[in-house]
Amino acid sequence: MSAHAISRQKSKQALNRSSRRHHLEERIARLEQYLETQHTITRIIAAASELKTALPHILQAICETADWDFGEVWYVNRQDNHLHCQSTWLRPSLKLPQFENSGQSITFKSGKGLPGRVWKTGKPAWVPNVVVDKNFMRSMIAKQDGLHAGIAIPIRTEGEIIGALTFFSRTPRPLDRELLQVLYTAGNQIGLFIERKRAEQEEREREWILAASEERQRL
Repeated sequence: MSAHAISRQKSKQALNRSSRRHHLEERIARLEQYLETQHTITRIIAAASELKTALPHILQAICETADWDFGEVWYVNRQDNHLHCQSTWLRPSLKLPQFENSGQSITFKSGKGLPGRVWKTGKPAWVPNVVVDKNFMRSMIAKQDGLHAGIAIPIRTEGEIIGALTFFSRTPRPLDRELLQVLYTAGNQIGLFIERKRAEQEEREREWILAASEERQRL
């Protein structure tokens, strides 16, 4: 092998090592970022006194640390057996005139749309481009507002799906299994939090009814 060929081979090997090191550094930074997502959600849940005020903060934390533009929380309504939108968060620098409030005028049954898909399967879903996804029921307004990537995460408690988290980005994004796993864990955390807050609310209502009944008996 000539000296020139040897030099060229060494340069190629050095470039490959540099590329591998760069990818490794990127992955480490990404994992640290996702770990911060988990820690932030845990802090919000630990400090929250009310469910309604905590949910937008959780969406904000996930969007900001995992780089999504818009997030929604969906609950299963057992009366009509559909998913209803309960909370949203939009990055302040953006406007989504069609999509932002679309959750208030639509519901999803099991298997339909992105939230309904994870309700049925119990598994996270990642759509690189919702505009061309045939099961995405809001593709037209997503296109109008420039949205592309979308993910949905089941909210689970005691083995039951009680809702879903959905997130959207104006940039097409390839599947990131590590992020999905982090958010799947977050969905379980949020599910336990929601059930705890619901139980607390039900207990307060029972105490109020009991107190009202006792007051009537004294009158």
